[in-house]
Amino acid sequence: MERSTSWRRFRRRRGIILEEGQEKKLKKNIFVILFCILSFSVFSATSSDEKTEKWIIAPQKFSGKVEYQEMVPTMILQSFPENMTRDISPEEQLFYYEKAQNDKMKELISGLSKYENDKNQLFFKNISKSEKNKQREKIEENIKNQEAEIQKLQAKMLEPVEYHEETRFVEISENFVSDDFLTKLDSNNQKINAVLSGSVSEINGFLYIKAKITILPLEKNPETEDLQGLFSMETAVVGNYSEIQQMTNEIAQNFLSFVLNKEKVLVSVKVFPEEISSTVSITIDGTVYKTQVDNLSLQQGEHKFSIEAPGYQVRNFTANLDDSRSAYNYSVYLSPAEEIPLTVVGSDKELLKSDMNPEEVSLYIQGIKKSITFSDSELESSFYASHLPVFGEFTVPLVTDPEEETKYASTFFKLTGNSIKPISIRSESSTVLIEKARKRMYTSYGILLITLPLTFYSNGRLSDIVNTINNSYSYSDEMLKSYDNWRLTYEISLGATIAAGVNMLIQLGRYIFTANTVLPQSR
Repeated sequence: MERSTSWRRFRRRRGIILEEGQEKKLKKNIFVILFCILSFSVFSATSSDEKTEKWIIAPQKFSGKVEYQEMVPTMILQSFPENMTRDISPEEQLFYYEKAQNDKMKELISGLSKYENDKNQLFFKNISKSEKNKQREKIEENIKNQEAEIQKLQAKMLEPVEYHEETRFVEISENFVSDDFLTKLDSNNQKINAVLSGSVSEINGFLYIKAKITILPLEKNPETEDLQGLFSMETAVVGNYSEIQQMTNEIAQNFLSFVLNKEKVLVSVKVFPEEISSTVSITIDGTVYKTQVDNLSLQQGEHKFSIEAPGYQVRNFTANLDDSRSAYNYSVYLSPAEEIPLTVVGSDKELLKSDMNPEEVSLYIQGIKKSITFSDSELESSFYASHLPVFGEFTVPLVTDPEEETKYASTFFKLTGNSIKPISIRSESSTVLIEKARKRMYTSYGILLITLPLTFYSNGRLSDIVNTINNSYSYSDEMLKSYDNWRLTYEISLGATIAAGVNMLIQLGRYIFTANTVLPQSR
């Protein structure tokens, strides 16, 4: 009894028996490690989209000139606007419904055939008669249930399909489908709703681009045995090599109504007073029209308008062009702009740290260079603006060698007229700063991953030794020495892992902060 008490006391003194507090501490340490990993995983992973059913269009390599086989379809798909939605037509709904029912019927018939085969195979099984009868009854019950499901589905397939409005988000796939994708029936099993195919050829020094969108699923023509899409549309353009961007944009515009399954609407915009009509700039969804807009064809949906003219206030509005009418006419009245006095102040502390001359700094407001007044610690410029907010940029030359191309460190800002707080002028390129921060972050993450195997391995070895000693009534000096060594190894490796995790979180924060410096400073 005395030996047992002394043995337990010794084990407690050495820390071999894990008490409740020690177990909690171990769990806490493991939690810290996992938190570091999960923190980075959350940051690195792309945010998953909501589980919304989508309508996916994928590119196929174009035939013809090799250098255009992937470039042209990619440029066409990139020319589509973001956040597109497609109205699923009654024909599509019917096709999808019938296909789903047919697939289900094939599955039921296949299951029925399996049960029938199982029933036939009972004759060859070397089992007792009672067991055969028992299995036969079970199989016959499955056959009965399967036949009932088939009859129920047959009755359902005879019922008329009721159309309901259905809209799906259009998603552009970055992955190219195979060259024989449209010739295989098994392409129906893939989560792709449409394929962009086509060709690029050269005719008398001009590029001839032919493109086609085929909407899946494929079906077999009973007369010709050829595979064809539910719907398809073709278009073609011709132009110079230098006009390839405009050509792909034109193709995308031609396809847009077909992809969205929506009719276009006509839009007209007239700006008043009439005397400024020659200087008006009308912007619709980022596209600038220098003259009055008259019967412009646009897709249904939400569109952003911006109308401006020198000396007049800018008018911005958003219009939802639905199918309630086919034409929209807008009359926009611009008011004379009031000149707003503004002052921008820049801090040259960062410039002085890098031994740069503040007089080399340039200031641009709305793309126009402004004069700067220099003081001991600040740069200042005053000017008038016709509207708020005003966007500007400080630029600092990074290379002064005349034989090298001059690069600039840019500091963007937005003036709202609410503050004259100095803007911190950067002396390094944002790209360089972000790249440095990114490398530091990934290096810290790599160090964390390097420390983890030893931590987990040493913890496992320590746990094995603890379990062995706790479940035995004898011990050796060699076992205790091994315990001491592995405990020290575990504590050191755990400390290194925690330190690496903390460092990674710090570098992650620095990276996020550095990346946000690209955003304009608001004053």
